[in-house]
Amino acid sequence: MASKVAFITNSGGKFGLGHLSRCGSIAGQLVADGHDVQIILGKESKHTEHETGLASMVHRLDKELFTTDQEGFRRVQTDLLRKLEAERPDAVFLDSYQIDPHMQADINDFCQQIIVIDDLASKKFSCRHLINYAPTITETDYSGHVTDSTELHLGLKFFPLSETLRSQKAETNRQNYLAVCLGGSDSSDITKTLVRQLQRCDMINEFAAIVVINGLTARDQAELDLGDRFRVLAQPPNYTKLIADARLAITGAGVSALERLYLEIPGIVMITAENQRPNFNYLTESGLFSGYEPEKQGVAELNELIRDGLTHPISNAIIDGLGATRIAALINKGQAQG
Repeated sequence: MASKVAFITNSGGKFGLGHLSRCGSIAGQLVADGHDVQIILGKESKHTEHETGLASMVHRLDKELFTTDQEGFRRVQTDLLRKLEAERPDAVFLDSYQIDPHMQADINDFCQQIIVIDDLASKKFSCRHLINYAPTITETDYSGHVTDSTELHLGLKFFPLSETLRSQKAETNRQNYLAVCLGGSDSSDITKTLVRQLQRCDMINEFAAIVVINGLTARDQAELDLGDRFRVLAQPPNYTKLIADARLAITGAGVSALERLYLEIPGIVMITAENQRPNFNYLTESGLFSGYEPEKQGVAELNELIRDGLTHPISNAIIDGLGATRIAALINKGQAQG
């Protein structure tokens, strides 16, 4: 029997691309398993090409998902609660930094189980399942943050990859370009800083092109006076393929870095949001990627990191690509118990 499953998340702009990416990967597996799935986004989420690829599953509200009442407390938007009350999903995945325990309780009134996707381990949760795929996370990190009945699913075995990405591993066609992708449209400052430094690196002459994915406005491009070697793409529909086929890549240390590890794409990771620091530390200290922090390092260091990346391939032995399957199995388990 098919379950009705809803995802409540944010995407684009200040929210980046990771939330929708991981929700989309899990949702795709659930659809393949025969479940009825929708991903709910609010007005605060900017449109991305990744959303276009999930169009059949995405439901957009014309208001923000959450609001602030007159007393300053965060509340679930009434329209969202009405939707949940009318549809009564069997399970709701929550993947948003905006949600607090009171809001979880409101949502819990209208579904059989809540599954939280978290990467901070800093809030309290009341849910059936909690997923955190960070490589160094432990149950101790959630001591006092979850109820006794919450089942924890931790570590890279629960990192969800889409079927599209898994197929790209077998179809990779490496080409001689450097791919740069530091997030969505709100990554302008850090992307501009990096590109300005790349322009001064001799090692970029090793590449036929520098492909910059998102993060540079038309004004940024004019200010940087980019030459023919640089190609700037805004919200390309195939951005994961562009990264997968690159000879070398520079990305944030979040979801995109773990996808690169699975695909064995060498290069550099950067911290584009503070919640990425544990991943950054793990990936760099393990020697899987080189780390670059522009506030601490300069052009000379970046040049050497690019040189090292070209001569040091990486090998993935820790992400098996079955995370989405394992997470989808939680819904099937809930069905059996119900």
